[in-house]
Amino acid sequence: MSPELHEIMSVAVKTVNYIKKNALHARCFAALCDNLDSDHLQLLYHSEVRWLSKGRVLNRLFELRRQVYMFLQDQRSPLAEHYIDDYFCAKLAYLSDIFDQLNQLNMSMQGRNSSVFLVADKIEGFKKKIILWKRRVKDKRLDIFPLLSENLESTPHVDISEQIIHHLEQLLQKFDYYFPEDPRPGNLWILNPFAINSATKDVALPAELENELIELSEDSTLKLSYQEVDLASFWIHASKEYPLLSERATKFLLPFTTTYLCESGFSTVAVTKSKARNSLKTDTLNATLRVSLSPIKPRLDLIISNMQAQVSQ
Repeated sequence: MSPELHEIMSVAVKTVNYIKKNALHARCFAALCDNLDSDHLQLLYHSEVRWLSKGRVLNRLFELRRQVYMFLQDQRSPLAEHYIDDYFCAKLAYLSDIFDQLNQLNMSMQGRNSSVFLVADKIEGFKKKIILWKRRVKDKRLDIFPLLSENLESTPHVDISEQIIHHLEQLLQKFDYYFPEDPRPGNLWILNPFAINSATKDVALPAELENELIELSEDSTLKLSYQEVDLASFWIHASKEYPLLSERATKFLLPFTTTYLCESGFSTVAVTKSKARNSLKTDTLNATLRVSLSPIKPRLDLIISNMQAQVSQ
């Protein structure tokens, strides 16, 4: 972010900390919001560990900005002056909108079956959206940012188009830096081996693998299974008849595209190792993690049927 937008984020974090770090402040702010019939009674904390927190903090702060101003003014805090500044509120609205878009992008790439193709599609789509947003902002069309657009209806004299364009350019540069190459060209045969012509540039394989791909593309039995299972399961299933091609495809799909599986594992451990179960042994914990993280649903009815109920004497 530019220094100007970074300052907006800094003021937002200071505001939340000022209200929430003090129990009395938090209770008084909640009472104020309740008296004004607000949808929410508290602000949210920002944490670098929680990867969606910036967007949620900014959204909640922008929603309660009038209540925040009234509370800070009553407390005679110097932070209050920011919330009657039209330019500050406009930039806060923009940050809320752009972080909300980034959160949506993050969420769309999560899941057990996330693959490099899914992530590449989402990233390339978002980069094209940034280019579109820049063009629309240059034309003074800000309806793509709903909170900002709504805020500017009451303050038409405010113009932060230059700051938005500059930030979008920086954001696009960051995406190009972190994702410099598109992994899809030359590997689209993995995504759909039945729709790829081996004579086109979409396929760049050694002769032996190309022969297997031609045979697989005409395999009607595998084509039926391709429509019924996910991509990874399909290539595992195809390994019996097309081992070399399947091995190459599996190695391409194997690397983790996000930290979703790691994060879900950590969350499961955190839930399992509670105070009530802090004496779990390693073997028991391993078994619990295996059951909790496995995509296979346990046959609880079968397990229960083999257990004897404790009867009263």
